[in-house]
Amino acid sequence: MSESTGQLIERYWQTMNSNDFRAVGDLLHDDFVLDYPQSGERLRGREHNALLNEEYPSPGPWRFVVECLLAGDDTAVTDVRVYGAEVETRAISFFEIRDGRIRHITEYWPDPFEPPAWRAQWMESIPEES
Repeated sequence: MSESTGQLIERYWQTMNSNDFRAVGDLLHDDFVLDYPQSGERLRGREHNALLNEEYPSPGPWRFVVECLLAGDDTAVTDVRVYGAEVETRAISFFEIRDGRIRHITEYWPDPFEPPAWRAQWMESIPEES
């Protein structure tokens, strides 16, 4: 029985949590592409993906906590909390699957910002997550 898209993406984030970014390459398609639309960057290939993660300028291991995973037949979306020694952020990732492997990821890294005062009359603060 072949692995479902949801299972593949769960395994992707589990492998990312191992910090063995070479092993992540086993889950990527031969024609893998990673896009960062906010910076206008594109990365191609397993090797470049491993190097990008290995060389990221933050000491120590990374930890990834999947908050939400939505999966179809050949697409998936995740909302993931990312923790590093000097980084705590979220990543919203859109996955495209081909031949049972991750072919394309489009990833957004939203930065927190202070809410504008003009809308305070309708809004409330989201409680801190533990």
